[in-house]
Amino acid sequence: MDYNINQIIQLLNLIYFMLSLKQQFIIKSRKLVSHLNADSIKKIGITRGARTDRGVHALCNIISLKLQIDQKYCQSMTNNKLVDKWNIDWDLLINELNSQLPKDIKVNGIKHVTQSFNVKNQADQRMYNYISPQFSSSDQIQKICNEYLGTHNFHNYTSKKEYKDPSSKRFIQEFNVQPFKFNEENYLKFTILGNSFMYHQIRKMIGTIYQIIQEKKDLEFIKQTFSEKQHSLYIAPQQGLYLREIKFFGYNMKPDIPQKLEYDFKQQILIDEFEDELMKYICDQYERENIFEEWYKEIQQYKH
Repeated sequence: MDYNINQIIQLLNLIYFMLSLKQQFIIKSRKLVSHLNADSIKKIGITRGARTDRGVHALCNIISLKLQIDQKYCQSMTNNKLVDKWNIDWDLLINELNSQLPKDIKVNGIKHVTQSFNVKNQADQRMYNYISPQFSSSDQIQKICNEYLGTHNFHNYTSKKEYKDPSSKRFIQEFNVQPFKFNEENYLKFTILGNSFMYHQIRKMIGTIYQIIQEKKDLEFIKQTFSEKQHSLYIAPQQGLYLREIKFFGYNMKPDIPQKLEYDFKQQILIDEFEDELMKYICDQYERENIFEEWYKEIQQYKH
């Protein structure tokens, strides 16, 4: 299995559909996107909720695009005219879409949004999880995580960002860690909630926690990384990170939206089941490939 977000983007971005599936998806799915529009991002109106690093996973990304719905999926047709544009058999459509996707990529739901909706711009919060082998007590790690809460300058946690760049400041609302077991081995599950994140930011946050413990640094080191001074920080392996959820509080409060962007009970069950598979996949990969051990060896070689 490969939960790489790049695969999801390739399969849901209709331009990549054409390149990788040679238009078969458009034909099989009853022309959800017309051939005239399938080669134009602007015409399809594709936006996505998050871009993550290469090799990183996505449990619940959200993508918006314009679809033309075939009559097959419309439940309110009279003389070949759509009587109620909201009365669509979404379950049928979703089942057919999923029948054409790999087993590790699923469409969990489809919802109507406003004409001007943009996933990236209207998302209020993004939640990520990171899975790693346990490298210290969860209590000690949680104390370090707490140092990240609030608004800080994360220019050291990404690339090509200057300290004075306003976009280097990001707000971290939650940063928690929980221990769990898999195959009798001890693991950690980090949960990070914020409005948005920069390239490599979360992996460097996890890597810096590892760095503090391995090199026995003081907690003051975290505050130093928020200063103007340049710091070389560890970047944790990509395999452990996945996008968990995107939230739309502001959009959902608008009075004129067709539907709220929330998961229903059925969708939540599917997501939870899929997360169990993803966590198992990550832990299996760690055990099979000794990812953290090899990563730390590379760090030590680089330092010397």
